[in-house]
Amino acid sequence: MNTTGPGAGAAGGGGSWLMAREVAGVFRIPQAARQSGFSISARTLRVLRGFSHHRMTAYARLRQELAAEPRTWLITGVAGFIGSHLLEALLALDQRVTGLDNLSTGAPRNLDDVRSHVSPEQWDRFTFQEGRSRT
Repeated sequence: MNTTGPGAGAAGGGGSWLMAREVAGVFRIPQAARQSGFSISARTLRVLRGFSHHRMTAYARLRQELAAEPRTWLITGVAGFIGSHLLEALLALDQRVTGLDNLSTGAPRNLDDVRSHVSPEQWDRFTFQEGRSRT
């Protein structure tokens, strides 16, 4: 809920606050407030809409950060189900990725599928190394 501002007809100048609810980017004023003659100025609506656009999810903030400063990622098991989906997501965010897989359970067709879903420029940011890591 977002506070829209002082309510009309507040007794004693103390002011009362009316709560408006944002639904799908539209601010809804409760029926009781509308019936009492309450209205919101165009300026207040602009301010409220501005606040609603500044809320970002953690994922949206991360996407913005990665776009500003691309990183290099290493994915082990890149030809498997999870690895190939992670590869696709990172390439779609224009990241550089090195993939490592020994292809014992992963399949090259998963990498072909990723290649068909990203642009050639994004695919060029991917390097594949067949092998395994040793500890």
